[in-house]
Amino acid sequence: MQLFGNMLATRNRHKSIFQNPPWKNPRLFAAMAVSICIAALFVYVPIFQSSIGTYPIPPQYWFYPIPCGFLMLALDELRKFLIHRFPRSFLARMAW
Repeated sequence: MQLFGNMLATRNRHKSIFQNPPWKNPRLFAAMAVSICIAALFVYVPIFQSSIGTYPIPPQYWFYPIPCGFLMLALDELRKFLIHRFPRSFLARMAW
């Protein structure tokens, strides 16, 4: 879940998520769904559990990383706003 925030934040170096909306790329959401399905397979299907030694995770633990993903997205949006507002600042020079 935290990786989804990173994926949405780093899609574009300068444009905000509002200028370049993620729903224009349906493959992005398909990749998110596939990654959740693969993770669930390895965590909950007994064949995969026995082969790599995993145990089921209680469902509430899947939701703990969501605020971190939103925080990453919000901080990157703030970085992009500040770079757009102050293009010659130290932060703009440090931006990748």
